[in-house]
Amino acid sequence: MELARQQAWLARLSTDAGLRERLPAGPPAAGEEAAWLAGLSARQVEAFAETLLRKRRSAVRGLLPQSTRSLGPRFGELFRAHAARRGHLAPFDDARAFAEFLAVQPGPIAAIARREGAALRRGRVLQAARLLLDKPAQLLRDLVAHTAKDG
Repeated sequence: MELARQQAWLARLSTDAGLRERLPAGPPAAGEEAAWLAGLSARQVEAFAETLLRKRRSAVRGLLPQSTRSLGPRFGELFRAHAARRGHLAPFDDARAFAEFLAVQPGPIAAIARREGAALRRGRVLQAARLLLDKPAQLLRDLVAHTAKDG
């Protein structure tokens, strides 16, 4: 089986707990893919999935510091629930989606998460605007640098 297919299966297995749970009952594929999946170590796949979850959790923790502090030890449990229902997202999108998830939870965390989620959305808009504004300036600097080299 080609590397791209192996990577696709590993990505699915790493982000889909339900698929990992069903794997021992029989590979959800046929032929060459089934043989490859049958040869995987469930323990290693689970360990890899946990590593990815920790990496996601760490990135979100940095983007939602107030929510993280407010949740205390519940952060890990709630993030696991969020990750199970959302699958893998880019860090910023993951943090925004987790803030939305927290915004409907009972207690004061909802208000904190709504405030941080709004700040993330504003930050993303500002970041995009900066990129658009910086692009012409960078193009001009590149042109000047290129002209100076040729000159």
